[in-house]
Amino acid sequence: MIEINPLYKSKSVNTQKEIRIPGSKSYTNRALLLAALAKGKSTISNPLESDDTRVMIQALKKLGIKILKKGGQYEVSGNGGTLEKPPGKLFLGNAGTAVRFLCAVLATTNFESTITGDKRMRQRPIQDLITALQKLGADISSSKGCPPLKIKGGLKGGMTDVNGNISSQYLSALLMAAPFAKEPVTVKVKGHLTSLPYVRMTLDTMAKFGIRPANDNYRSFKIRPATYKPANYMVEGDASSASYFWAIAALNKCSVKVINIDKSSAQADLVFTEILEEMGCRVNAGKNFITVKGPAVLKPLGTINLNHMPDSAMTVAILAAFAGGKSVLRGLGNLRVKESDRLRALKNELTKIGVEIKEGPDYLEIKGDPDAGQSAIIETYNDHRMAMCFAVAGSRIPGIMIRNPQCVSKTYPDFWKDLDKIGLKTKVPVLSANRKSNIILGGMRGTGKTIIGRTLAKLLHMDFLDTDQVIEKQEGKKIAEIVKKRGWPHFRRLETSAAKILGKSKNTVIATGGGMLIKDSNAEFLGKNGVIVLLKCKPEISSLRIDGDKNRPALTSQKNSTAELTQLWLERKEKYYKAADLVVDTSGQSANIRTDAINKAKKIITLLHAR
Repeated sequence: MIEINPLYKSKSVNTQKEIRIPGSKSYTNRALLLAALAKGKSTISNPLESDDTRVMIQALKKLGIKILKKGGQYEVSGNGGTLEKPPGKLFLGNAGTAVRFLCAVLATTNFESTITGDKRMRQRPIQDLITALQKLGADISSSKGCPPLKIKGGLKGGMTDVNGNISSQYLSALLMAAPFAKEPVTVKVKGHLTSLPYVRMTLDTMAKFGIRPANDNYRSFKIRPATYKPANYMVEGDASSASYFWAIAALNKCSVKVINIDKSSAQADLVFTEILEEMGCRVNAGKNFITVKGPAVLKPLGTINLNHMPDSAMTVAILAAFAGGKSVLRGLGNLRVKESDRLRALKNELTKIGVEIKEGPDYLEIKGDPDAGQSAIIETYNDHRMAMCFAVAGSRIPGIMIRNPQCVSKTYPDFWKDLDKIGLKTKVPVLSANRKSNIILGGMRGTGKTIIGRTLAKLLHMDFLDTDQVIEKQEGKKIAEIVKKRGWPHFRRLETSAAKILGKSKNTVIATGGGMLIKDSNAEFLGKNGVIVLLKCKPEISSLRIDGDKNRPALTSQKNSTAELTQLWLERKEKYYKAADLVVDTSGQSANIRTDAINKAKKIITLLHAR
């Protein structure tokens, strides 16, 4: 597990950040396959080196293809489509492109082979591709429409069709394998074609290796028997990987320049930059770079169809959570058959960080809030894109801890290192003596600091102190009387004195008012020997909790407590987030106050133990 340190906590904040992204996974795997099928030697430059591309390379080697790595290039000696029978089953992990593409290619061979994968891959459907290949004469059997697949070669050709609304990879697989059928192949697309840009990428790569299928407006394709020609192929940067860095710019009002990609690319996820513009970002593109500058406030998207960009649709969901208003992201049914059920995963984990979200069969409805967010332990479901998406959220929210961070190696092994290059630090939580240090609960009025603090201290067998009560005891007066006679500036000086003393405490839960944390030195005194937990609550709920308490003198000229708390939150929130190690939203309220306090205290304990 790793913890993300928000960008604004960086000691040297650079608002003009620059990063060079790795090569595209989609282009790398297509180029590797077509180079292997070509007759002669091809060179692939700037390839992505990741779990998915290594799986493809290992499988091609087992099929008799010679692949050498030379510097930042792969040299592939293709056999013109004449592959060798592998020594055993081809284990392809959870690499969807490798499974689908090789399933079609192996159907053109003259031997029997078996493709299998890990547990998740054995749950991912591939029946539509199997059926399409069977109509062309392939002999393929499966386990309930999922891997493992037993494939007997001998693709005859003819006419077939494929559903377009499940995965564009089925169509891409058919197109790339079709030249090796004995007879011409016609592929018709049934229904809406999902992720159309990925099909364009396939056609573009095929053209680079010498084959151009006849294309009838993406409704049908005709491919004659042919052999790919070797090529020197340059892999462009991965737009899906770039989306996380552009999103960090969008969330943090800074600028990030991504090198190794430009607007001329056919990659689906470049549309993400257009969505960023809709949300208020400024996008500047030039030769081999795209720069995004985040706005002061993100705009919600209303209803939008993201079917054409399934990977970066997940990043859009993260941004929508912080855009004030409703965003309905539609066309996402195919996310359910990816490395995880990504719709369910996004709903689960966004809910954890305090986002109001509704999951539908093929959509997410998100009620965005610029003040959304609380600390959470994020499950990745062994899905690389879940880890990278929530790293974006962690650039904004303190205390985002991500399980199984190494899963990013599937497509972006150096992701965490590259985050560090733009100033977004990560750390590995270490359970240490910090458990015996102080826990500081800070927050505005009505967030439950005292009752939760007392409960937390009892559960952890720690002492409890309330800074207001310490000051009242020291001065012999109630807070209201101190402020009435000496004013708020005097009270703030008393808080600073208290912070210096309380910061030296040990094994103590300290509840302190929100005013304490707006002064950096106070937060430093308290944080040296403990963890600062910010308790936040919706102003309208906090005001109900404190109405009638006469020992809470006014802090502003507002006419009611809701308006006052709203004003104070807007004025102070940046200071609060900068001071906090963890953030917990206490807005939820059950009928039983004691049970409610226990549950919230246990939530804090879970977060503390994870650190």
